[in-house]
Amino acid sequence: MDRRDFLRTTAIAGMATGAAQWGSSCTQVPVPPAYNGKRLVLVKLAGGNDGLFAFFPREHDTIDAARPNLGAMSRQNAIPVYGEWYLNSQFRTLETLLGRGEMAILPFVGYPSPNTSHFKSSEIWDTGFIPGENAARSGWIGRLLDSGVLSVPGNETPAVSLAEADTIVIRGLQKQGLYWRGNEPLEWYAGDIRHWLRHHRHNQLSEQVFREYSLIQWLSDVRACSGFPSTILGEQLARIATMVQTDKPFKVFYAMQGGYDTHKSAGGKLLNLYADLNAALFSLSQSLKASGHWKDTIVLVYSEFGRTIDENANGGTDHGAAGLCLLLGDNPVVKKYANISPEIQFIEMAGERYLGHQLDFRDLYDAMIRGWLA
Repeated sequence: MDRRDFLRTTAIAGMATGAAQWGSSCTQVPVPPAYNGKRLVLVKLAGGNDGLFAFFPREHDTIDAARPNLGAMSRQNAIPVYGEWYLNSQFRTLETLLGRGEMAILPFVGYPSPNTSHFKSSEIWDTGFIPGENAARSGWIGRLLDSGVLSVPGNETPAVSLAEADTIVIRGLQKQGLYWRGNEPLEWYAGDIRHWLRHHRHNQLSEQVFREYSLIQWLSDVRACSGFPSTILGEQLARIATMVQTDKPFKVFYAMQGGYDTHKSAGGKLLNLYADLNAALFSLSQSLKASGHWKDTIVLVYSEFGRTIDENANGGTDHGAAGLCLLLGDNPVVKKYANISPEIQFIEMAGERYLGHQLDFRDLYDAMIRGWLA
């Protein structure tokens, strides 16, 4: 079975048989199961990250001519990493992981005939299908939930979003992951939920309410781990670190850093975003190393697309095509991608020049599924 057949199979797989039924005949939440296995942390850079500002060749006639100001800014104190290729100076701490084979830079990740709409390209990345390949309205992680591939004893939906309530990526056709931003809303409505469960015991809605109520209760003691930046992304990853270290029964975590739609004054904005991203990811790596969970964790950082090669008149860039991904972790899957040689390819759409993809994102997902989650 090849990669696309595998993804199509998970797209139509039904709910796993024999799944544990918690029931809702009472409001007593079951004891949370412990899970201490492989995990995947997804970090989306929302808005379209300018990969050429983060990772770039020292000299390239076409690129240098297209972005004279952004190019000069990105090269300030840049870090040489692969021959003639440099990493933005804001990633100086993360670069120590690169030297140990615990980070891979994937510079040009995308898909054929790229779409430059935020909504459509996000949908493509979230579902794992390009237009015309499949009309699935489920996420690539959601389909793994449907098929039972991700199930852990006591939790058949072990995926949690700390960033978006309606993200497609963890939503299947039969099952969906949990959206959790803390337990304060549960505290507001706990009495109403218990009342509902006591008086409406035997119906499908009660089953769903009780399942999600139990999942949220299991996270009631989660607090942000110390040592992370006091930012939205920092807090998300700090809570993920706590969930991993306390063996919460979740395999996939979804976090997000916004602000990457840099049509204007891109340089200063990206330097600030990268400083936050660098600090948050490095804190996650060090926290999980200290607790012994780093070898069982992969972090995938991605964006819905890259930016244009040309900088615009406002000192920014517009929606592009292939973009930058990062893989972090101390395991064979990350090391497999650690020494990819960047290959710049140009494509033309509607008379404009864009960066073509060197690696298809679906092959990257397949590596996460076959080589890790499954």
